Amino acid sequence: MRRDTRGIDGSARFGPLAAWADVLGLSGGGSLGARFTRGAAWNVLGTMGAQGLTLAHSILLAHLLGRSTYGEFGVLSTTIQTFVVFGTLGVGIGATKFVAEFKESAPNRAGALLASSLVFAVVSAAILMTGILFGAPALSRDVLHAPHLRYDVALCSVMLPLYALSWAQGGALQGFEDFRGVALLHIIRITVTLIATAALTPFLQLRGAVLSLVAGIAVACAVGHVSLMRACRAARVHPTTAGLLENLRPIYSFAVPALLGTAMATPVTWLTTVRLAAQPDGYAEVATLTVVQYWRIGISSIVTLLAAVSLPLFTSTYAKRDHDQFRRLFRGNLLVNIGIATVTGLTVTAGSGLILQAYGKSFVSGQHALELMMLSGAFHAVCVVADQALLGAGRPWQALVLNAGWAVVVVASAGLLVSYGAIGVAAAFGIGYAVRAAASLLAVKTLFSSFRPITPMARLEGSLLR
Repeated sequence: MRRDTRGIDGSARFGPLAAWADVLGLSGGGSLGARFTRGAAWNVLGTMGAQGLTLAHSILLAHLLGRSTYGEFGVLSTTIQTFVVFGTLGVGIGATKFVAEFKESAPNRAGALLASSLVFAVVSAAILMTGILFGAPALSRDVLHAPHLRYDVALCSVMLPLYALSWAQGGALQGFEDFRGVALLHIIRITVTLIATAALTPFLQLRGAVLSLVAGIAVACAVGHVSLMRACRAARVHPTTAGLLENLRPIYSFAVPALLGTAMATPVTWLTTVRLAAQPDGYAEVATLTVVQYWRIGISSIVTLLAAVSLPLFTSTYAKRDHDQFRRLFRGNLLVNIGIATVTGLTVTAGSGLILQAYGKSFVSGQHALELMMLSGAFHAVCVVADQALLGAGRPWQALVLNAGWAVVVVASAGLLVSYGAIGVAAAFGIGYAVRAAASLLAVKTLFSSFRPITPMARLEGSLLR
């Protein structure tokens, strides 16, 4: 007999992901399995599309700019992403949690926290943008060791409020479980960026590449606003700025540690990139590292966004004190994400030579760095799933401590290995992820032991972590 692969709401379930829902123990009774399948399907399809375009964009830029200038673009890109992390202060993650938690039980509360999140994200990023505009000469001269980039740094700062708004919009859409909208936002942003790159970069070189990023994120913000308002109307959530200051404390008491606990990779990438740029022939090595990081992010983002589907599910099951379901959700996500990371990592490793040839002959020397970074993907998958479980259980500070430890290990290891170039930095990331994965499993095991009562079946499932 043919198995029914339609969701509980009558919508078609994406076949492989429907099977994963079974692995997660989400297929029977209730809509949790259908919610996971729909969200995972859109996240996987959207991420694959967006990352495919991103990698095409990186190859195009490498040919248009040349290796050294491409290294400069890599430094600028990681610099702006780092400032976005600190500029938004984790409001996007907070929006996901608060919308998921209150959209049904207290829609007015959800609307107030959503509107406050959007306002706080843009205002804090605008303040940081002002500081960067004035500090661009010193930043480019003393930190990036490239004083000629001062105008490009200033131009990049314009993206801060736009990225902040887009991250907050995406986080809220995740909370509404509008994963289709999130997927489309990613694809639209990189599509506009790619088109603008092809049009501007041949004439304006590095500045054209930066302007292309601005165009992509600006269009994404406009589309994100339309998608978010539609999701609000469907859920009968009405965003309001009433009680704006009162919402400051609950938003940042969760968002700041949650962000620092889950987005630590961005400033660590920047620190290691800047450290590498200061080495002899540094920007050429940064170009290689930028390619390696693009592929790391491309592969890991599939894991990250698939795991992100589970955050509202972890949050809702924990709020209902359904601890058995919580354990099954963690176990299944762990198996699925490790499997994806392993298969994709081995695939990229096998084709690493051909991949780097696509960027140009000068990039082929980075083959071992790419291979080493890809082989650490399974450790990263463990960290991502553990973070979602800890955040869903309302333990953002634990995720913060774990990732702070990871950052220390990576930065310290990079300091010892940076003289070896891009491969040294790749090795530092691998060491950090291995240590972090072991600590993450221990943290989740401690979380499980706090659940009461623990049934024999739950104890058996939890034993997988021992």
